[in-house]
Amino acid sequence: MDKNLMLGEMSQFADAGYVVASMYYRSSDEAHFPAQIIDVKTAIRFLRANALKYEIDPDRIGVLGRSAGGHLAAFAAMNTDTFESEEWSGWSSKADACCNMFGPTDVVALMNEEEKSFNNPGSRWHRIEDTHGGKLIGGDPSTIKERAKSASPVNYVNPDMCPMLILHGDNDPLVPLELSSDILYNRIKEAGMEEKADYYILEGAGHGSREFFQDEVKQLMISFFDQYLK
Repeated sequence: MDKNLMLGEMSQFADAGYVVASMYYRSSDEAHFPAQIIDVKTAIRFLRANALKYEIDPDRIGVLGRSAGGHLAAFAAMNTDTFESEEWSGWSSKADACCNMFGPTDVVALMNEEEKSFNNPGSRWHRIEDTHGGKLIGGDPSTIKERAKSASPVNYVNPDMCPMLILHGDNDPLVPLELSSDILYNRIKEAGMEEKADYYILEGAGHGSREFFQDEVKQLMISFFDQYLK
């Protein structure tokens, strides 16, 4: 998918006074994890290194993503020093605010759910390595689940994470909210940092369905970023 296609959908942020950048990252067809989050964190550092050129405030950088992009946005929001490359290493990859839209945040939980259908002839997958998570992690199928823990943002919740807006539909067949956003939000609450997360469940919404593109939802996102970036 051409990530630049997202720029049209993000026009409301430009209208609200934000500099909008589309990040490219390697897909699971091109490379296994952690290549994807390395690419995102490198892009953030690039933006900081070139803040003057692109008229960016380097102290106020937000990340937003949908689905796989939501997974990476949530990961970047944890502000850990893991999975860093040498490129632009003199600059921080810290995110100051995050909007995670129906991103998978517990890769192991999704794998466990998908595995239940393997014996069904009509199933989309019949092997763990062929699932979305399996393709992301790659390698020995017998250790995929154990290694997938390192690719799950829910396992990195910490006090340095930035404020996060979580949006998820309650009719999502690909990334069920109870196996993703529910787990992440509860993990944040259990860590005593409930003030760092705003969680909205969109009634009847599927995986990226039209409910996410309503004016009310767009304004919700802008208001959230305004709170932490302006």
